[in-house]
Amino acid sequence: MNDFPNSLGHFILNREIGQGGMGVVFEATDQRNGATIAIKILRQSLAPDPAAVLRFNREIQISQALSHRNIIPILEVGECNGIHYYVMPLVQGTSLAQVLQRERISIRLAVNIAFQIALALSHAHQRGVLHRDVKPSNIMITEKEVLLADFGLARPEWVAHLTASGTILGTPTYMSPEQIQGCRYLDGRSDIYSLGICLYEMLTGTLPFQGENLAELFHKILYIEPIPLDKIISKIPNILSYIVLKSIAKNPEERYQNAEEMAEELRCFLRELPIQSALDIRKKWYTRFQRMVQQHKPLLFFLTAFLITLTACSLYHNWKRDQIMRKILSQNSIRPPNTLYYILPKVGILPKKLPPGTDTEAPDKKD
Repeated sequence: MNDFPNSLGHFILNREIGQGGMGVVFEATDQRNGATIAIKILRQSLAPDPAAVLRFNREIQISQALSHRNIIPILEVGECNGIHYYVMPLVQGTSLAQVLQRERISIRLAVNIAFQIALALSHAHQRGVLHRDVKPSNIMITEKEVLLADFGLARPEWVAHLTASGTILGTPTYMSPEQIQGCRYLDGRSDIYSLGICLYEMLTGTLPFQGENLAELFHKILYIEPIPLDKIISKIPNILSYIVLKSIAKNPEERYQNAEEMAEELRCFLRELPIQSALDIRKKWYTRFQRMVQQHKPLLFFLTAFLITLTACSLYHNWKRDQIMRKILSQNSIRPPNTLYYILPKVGILPKKLPPGTDTEAPDKKD
């Protein structure tokens, strides 16, 4: 068990069951009641680092603030001989990553897994918490439910902008474009992207973006469009392909704006209900229009100024014409005619007599 002791307080460490960037997870026995639990311990190499301890404690605080059936809860927190740890229920199941290594799961099971994780993310986002590392190894599958684990990279949304620009935290293949660009502010749409990548992998058995190195991978994530799912597996319904591609859109404005929206459409798919996407299509075209405006701003400014000038000149011309007509009518003291044909003779443009066969003649002013 590496450099860890055989026991921590009243917990007996039985065997190692998992590792992460910051800690190691053990199966342990609680000597007080004989219960078998899971205990996550901060790596001893990180214990002297105050920043690592602070981040570990933040993971604990964030997880304790969340209470949802699809999120693994924290039962107890402690420190023993300088070793920081927290206790969780022992999940009798396996990770999604292990399942995908063995077999390709069915479409319905994949959608059900994504649906439950979307509910968990919705709960976390509504409380201002971002996970920032949604991936198959952090999704636990049991006989009854699906659980989201490891909030080690999570942080409150209101302090997410404090992350130093350029810092990359997370697993590259599941990171959103804004995350790999080191944006100073992230929101729940970044987690939605990561969940969409997981769903893409569950349905097709492959990742949408792969590269021989980080530079190639990041280039594809930022600039290359993924292959539609129904082009890889023909039996995948078009509407499901639409849901996945929407969740992994490169522009956050084109994704689901919250996890609840994504969960609702996945729920409709599971229940074979119609998915109303007309509003999404309008939003997509509106977003494209906004992008076009930004790209052609100088030309649009010139056209707008030209149209405004043309309209102003037309209005001035009409106003000036009305003024001239009123002046002509006033000077000749005639009743306003029904047509300009009666006015034009007064300014010498037309003869003063109407053509033969006209019912009414233009009135002549007698001296």
